[in-house]
Amino acid sequence: MPIENIVIANLSCGGCVNTITKTLMAISGVEKVDVELLTGTVSTHYLDGITREQLTQALWSIGYPEATEKNGLLTKLKSRASCLTGKITGNKINQEYYNKTCSTQSNKSWVLAQKSNLPS
Repeated sequence: MPIENIVIANLSCGGCVNTITKTLMAISGVEKVDVELLTGTVSTHYLDGITREQLTQALWSIGYPEATEKNGLLTKLKSRASCLTGKITGNKINQEYYNKTCSTQSNKSWVLAQKSNLPS
């Protein structure tokens, strides 16, 4: 089974990991996804027939381009939205989680502001 290792930009916390894993696992033929938060590496185990381009395009579409690509404001905003979605769907919306996983104070502030806008 082939394995593709892709170093990505904008990876900051467990919410990002959750969204990336769900997105790549939704591709037919992907068997396993490992995301290394500290290095920004996504390792994808897949069946023959999947290309690196398919994987990088899926990552780019949710705001996580390869670290070698241009990383503009729109891409960064997409990654923050994907991060928040990953936190919501992972049932990890609480202060302790943010304190342990968000890499910067600005991420914590932004995510907490978004949390306050969620319906109860």
